Amino acid sequence: MNDLKKIINNAKFKNVMSWVMTFVVALVLALFINTFIVRVSQVEGKSMEQTYFGGNTVFVSRLPYLFGANPKHGDIVVLDSKTKLERNILTDVKDSFKYNLVSKKLFNITTDKFWIKRVIGVAGDKIEFKNGSVYRNDVLLEETYVNSAEVPVYQNNIYTIEKGYIFVMGDNRNHSEDSRRSLGMVPIDHIIGKALGK
Repeated sequence: MNDLKKIINNAKFKNVMSWVMTFVVALVLALFINTFIVRVSQVEGKSMEQTYFGGNTVFVSRLPYLFGANPKHGDIVVLDSKTKLERNILTDVKDSFKYNLVSKKLFNITTDKFWIKRVIGVAGDKIEFKNGSVYRNDVLLEETYVNSAEVPVYQNNIYTIEKGYIFVMGDNRNHSEDSRRSLGMVPIDHIIGKALGK
């Protein structure tokens, strides 16, 4: 027992424990910030050109939707593309710990799970594609952000957005998997956050 007291009172031991506690606190704080406040991510692919290009770093704010605010038309969001799987707070913490720029740089951990897209429709909207254009609630959208290097090709179709979901597309319309295709309507709880800037 006396030996244990000596070790605990030892200056070197206290110094080591101080460093360990500093590291643990920093790790918990970083995890909290990454999970609930802001994430740093890197764009992959070309579905958002000319707004974002592959390799661009993007800051993703968790705060706009954390307290129940709904996405708005034109918001650029990062979302979990695995829309058939349930998300909860544990999923957020696990993803935050596993998928971040540090993990990517140190361990080459990458994923195609998170996609960056633009919100085109919210609950109650009718999105219609006709004559090579996009209409929201029968009003032609003026989409200055769409990649002007190619004329978008759309299949005539109509989508009605249900409560709790959004309709998203990439700005590079001919090269984007989005709500028109495999992604479908995106549950609001699958939004990771709003892209800051641009």
